[in-house]
Amino acid sequence: MIKTAVILAAGKGNRLNKITNYKSKPLTELFGRTFIDRAILNLRNNLKVENFIIVTGHNNQESEQYLDQLKQKYNLNLSCIYDPDWEKGNGHTFLAALNNTNEDQFYLQMVDHLFTDKFYQVILNTKISNNKSYLLVSKNLSKYHDYGDVTKVKIENNYINNLDKSIEKPNAYDAGFFIIDKKNYDTNMFFNFDKVELSKVHMSVADKQNLLPIYVEHSDWMDIDTEVDLKKAEDFLIESLKNKSTDGPVSKYINRKLSVLFQKN
Repeated sequence: MIKTAVILAAGKGNRLNKITNYKSKPLTELFGRTFIDRAILNLRNNLKVENFIIVTGHNNQESEQYLDQLKQKYNLNLSCIYDPDWEKGNGHTFLAALNNTNEDQFYLQMVDHLFTDKFYQVILNTKISNNKSYLLVSKNLSKYHDYGDVTKVKIENNYINNLDKSIEKPNAYDAGFFIIDKKNYDTNMFFNFDKVELSKVHMSVADKQNLLPIYVEHSDWMDIDTEVDLKKAEDFLIESLKNKSTDGPVSKYINRKLSVLFQKN
């Protein structure tokens, strides 16, 4: 069972600057909880993750100070990796994590993505091979997605063979969550590049037919890049609370309503 998660949390979040006042993106708040706080707790509660590796970049001192507080508050096994070249892109921050972890397999999540409980359940129900990596994808997009911003995916014979925002006729969409097998990746391949896109790093694995899709519902994930997205995220979380399929009558009709009201306030 996978017990470690890497969270990429190095970005500046330029399109959220009016809200974040130029703090780092992972410290952006949604219903009073920061992106990084929410990501850590969901991974711990839904996937039973025990070890957290957070890659920081912009405003790293403030981020790492905040993460140290979370570590004490939740009694977490948590470590930070600072990527001084974080401006080279999220592919570079991912490679920094690969070079600084001994874990053979781990979850990889973008800090600005949200997922429902159903999303995590799909992961738990999937048999993971020891020599493959996986990308969570949906076949369609929902009202919470911006087609122009989403990374498109081309899948043939159950293998991912293209991953890029510019794909003209995609048959799936990148949900921002991976299951990584470290031996699939060459950590030295991209380090001399001025810009390293995460999709290009994963394409080096897909080219060898080592990147497989795991399908989730389009309504079970979203990413937050803009102020408009942040507003949509409030609706996304409220809807996810309303639609918890495991709720009994009391929880569904009383507790959930109170929870939704609390989140709104």
